[in-house]
Amino acid sequence: MYDLSGRLTDVTILATGGIGSGGGWRFEGNTGGYMLLLNDAANVGEPITYTFSGLPTGPYTVYTYAVKPIGEWVPAEVFVAGSTSQNPQVVTGPMPGNRFEHLITHSIHEVSVGDGTLAVTVSGPWPDTFVNGIQIVPVPEPGTLTVLAVGASVLLLVRRRRR
Repeated sequence: MYDLSGRLTDVTILATGGIGSGGGWRFEGNTGGYMLLLNDAANVGEPITYTFSGLPTGPYTVYTYAVKPIGEWVPAEVFVAGSTSQNPQVVTGPMPGNRFEHLITHSIHEVSVGDGTLAVTVSGPWPDTFVNGIQIVPVPEPGTLTVLAVGASVLLLVRRRRR
């Protein structure tokens, strides 16, 4: 997989289970980045598990976008193994248009990765269960946040003294 800056990482993804295929929809309510993320989806039907391997150890926030782009909406159940958040979470739709809404367009799980792997399972009735994308965001450790806060404070003090 690639990171947000386009660099190749050691992270791999394996999808197991599920049925169906992918598709794109012309949902007029989404433009720009919303359109790019939410108007395409994999139709998963039966439970599908996405297993990410090669992740650095540490805490992560996992966003799973699982809203059907058009038509009748049905709940998609999202389960993240080892999550300390509500688990599973149910994403219900309908597509709101040019915005993200927790449990409408996506779920949010907090998880600590200890062995480099992370598993996300999405399930719901065929043919109306979709996965638009999964975003895995590392959460800075408290020590890192302290260093960043101290650095920002020093910069503000230096700036004030120059005035």
